[in-house]
Amino acid sequence: MGRKQSRPRQICYQCADREQLIGYFKFVYCDVELHPKIKRLHRGWFLLIDTVKGLMDFIEKRSRGLVHQYIATKDVVQKRTHFYSNEQYAIHETLLHSPRRLTCIDDIRILADKFLPTYIQMFQREGSLLVNKNMGCRPIGGRFRILKEDVRDSLVFPEFTKDDIKVTKWPNGKHWYAKIGNEDVVNEDGNMKWNTYKRAYAMAEKFLIRLNGEGIQI
Repeated sequence: MGRKQSRPRQICYQCADREQLIGYFKFVYCDVELHPKIKRLHRGWFLLIDTVKGLMDFIEKRSRGLVHQYIATKDVVQKRTHFYSNEQYAIHETLLHSPRRLTCIDDIRILADKFLPTYIQMFQREGSLLVNKNMGCRPIGGRFRILKEDVRDSLVFPEFTKDDIKVTKWPNGKHWYAKIGNEDVVNEDGNMKWNTYKRAYAMAEKFLIRLNGEGIQI
């Protein structure tokens, strides 16, 4: 049997001084305004960086992640297989069009100059930022509300699981409804009730992928 993967350890606020933690990553499940002209809010998990230490911890982990992705990208190119992530493709394109690449150290320096300054500059300008699962970042502007907070010592985004799915029906009712945590399951057409338990659960599974991925619009 394979080795069971351990879950990231959650940190109690009262049990540790935030500034003394080896790694400090504050994830928030929140509503955020994507653009002033868009009435609907975006809801999902983000990494909230609002302290210098939080930024430093993130940059350190992000740098290590880039090195791992760089090694994986070189392996893909050598074996002529397909890229496994958009970031691997971005790394390949960045290095492909970069001159003066003599050593691996040159490559790492080029990648650091390409991928890291945006976080630092945004933090210096705004004082805080949100990072999504794809490592894209945005400032906190306009409407913003934290619904849930999860502080961890590793850069692993929280996720909902199938254990969070609940399918119910009102007494003597005809339709089935589904929730994931406190979120009502709604499909692309705005429908939130289904004729069978099986259909409701199937829609909840699709909704789960959206919640754990790009998030939802509310």
